[in-house]
Amino acid sequence: MALLDPRTKLVLFMVLFALIFIVKDITYLLLISLAAFLITVSSQSWKRFLRLLAKFSPLIVVAFVIWSLFHRMSLFHVSYMGSDFAIGVFAATRLFALISVSISFILCVKPEDLVKGLEYFRIPYSIVFPLALSLRFVDTLSDEYISIKEALMVKGLELEKGSLLKRIKNYSYLLIPFLIRGIEVADNIVLAMELKAFSLRKQRRCCKGKKLSLLDIMMIFVSIITLLIAISHYVFGLI
Repeated sequence: MALLDPRTKLVLFMVLFALIFIVKDITYLLLISLAAFLITVSSQSWKRFLRLLAKFSPLIVVAFVIWSLFHRMSLFHVSYMGSDFAIGVFAATRLFALISVSISFILCVKPEDLVKGLEYFRIPYSIVFPLALSLRFVDTLSDEYISIKEALMVKGLELEKGSLLKRIKNYSYLLIPFLIRGIEVADNIVLAMELKAFSLRKQRRCCKGKKLSLLDIMMIFVSIITLLIAISHYVFGLI
């Protein structure tokens, strides 16, 4: 996966996300999940993939129960017409595939790859830059959150013990300095941008990407052909 061009990675995952909502067969949804797992294996991130996927297992079970028992209910009326476990299995499988592809995307596509890919696709810089800044800002805030949490735990604050109300109260001691630190970081970023006279209105040179390798071309070609076949079969019924 590391050998692929950022454009290829974006195309591949966009096709996988599209297929999840187009495909109506459980077998193909499981194949999409398997493809997401194989992608993480190629990036040597499969252990993290399985750990993260295990955390979402309760959500998948809840989706199965809800769709099996309440798939005919609406916000405007309630009509219990019996259970349908086939619908529950399909909904849970689709959610499983969606979570699998999302985790694979997070683990395999680095923020810089995402930004480069969007630039190569001629996405306006006014969209690419806020996205890149937000991704970097989230990473910074994550480090700040861990630092504040560890400092409070060293001082004897227990965040994972006690009743629910006590834990909520203890987390309020973490939230206030975290918000203050977030505002300070944002203010420093704004100040740095003003000092450099940064402006999104300035005309910028378009980023020219390197030529795609044979592997990139093959991956893009197979992804697009697969998407076209799925659309022809499930949307138009031609195949």
